[in-house]
Amino acid sequence: MLGERVAGCAARSCGGHQPKTIVLLQGSKAESRHTETGKLLKLKAMLRREFRDWADFSKNMRWEIVYVQHPYTRLFERWKRYDRTEVLKKGGKTDDEYNERQTAHGAEQVFWETEVDQYAMKIVDDLLAALIVCLNAR
Repeated sequence: MLGERVAGCAARSCGGHQPKTIVLLQGSKAESRHTETGKLLKLKAMLRREFRDWADFSKNMRWEIVYVQHPYTRLFERWKRYDRTEVLKKGGKTDDEYNERQTAHGAEQVFWETEVDQYAMKIVDDLLAALIVCLNAR
């Protein structure tokens, strides 16, 4: 019954095409660590470089961030705070360039607050060991 309902909802999804979600994993030992708009801007710039047509592909995409924590740490009690990076006016930059950077940081803060879902999970020892082996094999 549930599978039929999910399939039916997927078939009727927005305008006939499947909604898209990007799931990002971040390993963390800390109980909380906050991030800034500048880091999200850098991540998005990297995604634009690595994926053809990223701007079109990522339109209306939901973002999920899963914080994967060591089994012996306490899970986050609060979601990560997202601070706006202080934008400094650098020498040689015009007022328009400065204002454009300010606007970009403001837009990323709104994006984080409205389009990003956060989850936390602990990783079990066996899986953690397997991941370490895989990473070291590179």
